[in-house]
Amino acid sequence: MRLSILFLLAACGRTEQTIQPGDEADPSDVEDGGEAGEGAGDDPDDEQQGEDDPGDPDDDEDPEDEDPDDELPSEYTYDEEEVEPLLSLPEVEDAMELGFRTIMGADPNDVFEVFQDVLADGDADRSCPYWYETYYELYGYDYWYGGCTSDSDIYYDGSIYGIDYEPYSSGYYNYHRNAWWYGDWGAEYPDGQRWDISGYFRAYDYTYTYYPYRVNYLGFTGDVGWTGDDYEHTWFAGGASVDFAMSTMDYPAYGSYVTISGGMSSLSGDATTIHFTDFYIGTQGYSDCEDEPSGTISIRDSDGEWYQAVFDGPAYDGAEVFPPDCDGCGEVWFRGEKLGEVCPAFTVFTDWSETPW
Repeated sequence: MRLSILFLLAACGRTEQTIQPGDEADPSDVEDGGEAGEGAGDDPDDEQQGEDDPGDPDDDEDPEDEDPDDELPSEYTYDEEEVEPLLSLPEVEDAMELGFRTIMGADPNDVFEVFQDVLADGDADRSCPYWYETYYELYGYDYWYGGCTSDSDIYYDGSIYGIDYEPYSSGYYNYHRNAWWYGDWGAEYPDGQRWDISGYFRAYDYTYTYYPYRVNYLGFTGDVGWTGDDYEHTWFAGGASVDFAMSTMDYPAYGSYVTISGGMSSLSGDATTIHFTDFYIGTQGYSDCEDEPSGTISIRDSDGEWYQAVFDGPAYDGAEVFPPDCDGCGEVWFRGEKLGEVCPAFTVFTDWSETPW
């Protein structure tokens, strides 16, 4: 019995091996009856085992070995230059009132009527500017493009498409104007006068006859301008950059209101741009505070700095307002600092009937 146990231990001792990392069994050796790992030391690749490999991540230094006293670079700090306001509070107030008159004077009919006049100055056969008849047949819109000189020596360039309907009725709605144009189009006259329109221009004006009330909407985004004497009375004489939407409503038995979102850059002097955010103002019937709108009115000066005035009137028809807030004044902020109050006149938004124009 003792001999049998010794024999078994001896047999186990022969087959037990310790396989080191990197040693692999050769399949041919196993098939030939060889033991796994036998002859591994004869492989030339084995000679490189243990050598430092510059690309081996195991050779990187341990982060714990870094000197804890090494300091990281400090955060970048920028000492902003102090900017003094270019405009005083009275100048901000004057700029707002100028902006009010300018945007409320942006009669959309001027744009569409000058557009039609410029078209009429072209060739009677619609060869210059060219009218794309197939486009009209397919989509029901006009498509005009230039790149030509008319018989009257007017050079037309660019292209534009859209429609300007004749006044019409539909049910209870009487449309005085329903028009839109989109494109980049212009005309150069022999005497040097020029017409340009670029962007999207949309307007409609209708009366709802059942009650009745009248609604105007205009959405202008782009540039429009006339250079010359013929249309120097228009609001876009010399050029105007616009990006705003405005709605007006007049219900004689109730009142009127105006909403504006966006602005325009055609002011003069040190104030160049006016911008409206969530602007709403109404007369009695549409607002409990006719003297003050709701929303933010911003003025940009010629240095590119903004002055923002926040007004606390009712934000919509039926909204309540805290009586002390109905004072017609708003706090003006400049680069995060409060400058004081302005109290511009808002009568241009309330003193009209049927249409602001």
